[in-house]
Amino acid sequence: MRKFMFFLGFIVLLNVNTLQTSAISNLNNSETPSYIITIKSENIEDTYLYLSKRLSGSWTNLDSALLSSGKDVVFKGHLKSPEVLYLRLENSDKTISFFAENSDIIILPDFENPDKSTVKGSSVNDELLLYNSMFSELDLKKASATEEYYTARKAKDEQKMNEIIALFDEFSEKEMKMNKKFISDNMKSHVSPYIIRSKMYYTLSLDELKNLVYSLDESLNNSVYVEYLRSHISVLEKVDIGKKYTDISLPTPEGTPFSLSEIVGGKYILIDFWASWCGPCRRENPNLVKIYEEFHEKGFEILGVSFDTSDEGWKKAIEDDHLTWPQISDLKGWGSAAAGLYGVNSIPHGVLLDPDGIIIEKNLSSEDLHEVLKKVLK
Repeated sequence: MRKFMFFLGFIVLLNVNTLQTSAISNLNNSETPSYIITIKSENIEDTYLYLSKRLSGSWTNLDSALLSSGKDVVFKGHLKSPEVLYLRLENSDKTISFFAENSDIIILPDFENPDKSTVKGSSVNDELLLYNSMFSELDLKKASATEEYYTARKAKDEQKMNEIIALFDEFSEKEMKMNKKFISDNMKSHVSPYIIRSKMYYTLSLDELKNLVYSLDESLNNSVYVEYLRSHISVLEKVDIGKKYTDISLPTPEGTPFSLSEIVGGKYILIDFWASWCGPCRRENPNLVKIYEEFHEKGFEILGVSFDTSDEGWKKAIEDDHLTWPQISDLKGWGSAAAGLYGVNSIPHGVLLDPDGIIIEKNLSSEDLHEVLKKVLK
């Protein structure tokens, strides 16, 4: 069920590059550029074109140019290692993504249908296209199943909805097997750590993640994705099951500083990572309310940690969903300090502490949480 809700809801959007590269510092080094990216004109005038990357869940612009009809745009710079970059038009949410490397790259853009854009000159991007082609049939099945699900939900056909949810679990398992095989067959490809980062690591156990990352060829050690994954593994090791909690100190909705350590001790605590804009989170909230009402007096507490960016939206969701437990947020979205401390890359995400502040469960569904609390809080 959680796999399907994750597919339909918000995915870690991919804040894939949390490590800086040297691209920005080399943009003006026109004498010895390491990459030359030429964007062929698409007859768009008086609009800025941005060459961007994702950093901590937001856009970071590496370069920009004002488009003029009939004139090509050329971006020059240097990348520490091959990575996915994006072309974006001003005031448009459509992006053209491609795997860039230090080479001469020519792009024939189609901003109306970004998937129809053509990228030449990047061998790593060619590898990515081959990888994507493996999933064409599965993607069609997923798209069809998603339409069927929404049709069944509109008709309130719960039996059909459950059948499709089970089908998506099968899709997820098949996709995971295909990803693992690709990585096994392409240990030296820069695409492999990108796949782990963008497609897999939010569903892998810590041991599975470590086995995959540390099996990659040493030639990929400078990859921004390998560097991120190893850093992420270090964080997950600190907050793994059996480890003592890491304290979180953030403001409440009233602006008062509040720390997890203030409530740790003598009770079971769920650290609930969520956001007002997260559909699956909001659908779980009524279940958490019922659990809280049933077990709070028996020794259960919740600390809500929101990845909101809007104070107004956060407060309204708390009120609308009747969340009576403590809430904190620094209103920095995926850039939240709490996300970094606990390695959270998708929400909803829960971490359950025992009365001694030891992590005993992670990422439980509300159903599983209820079963655990029934056993420990008799």
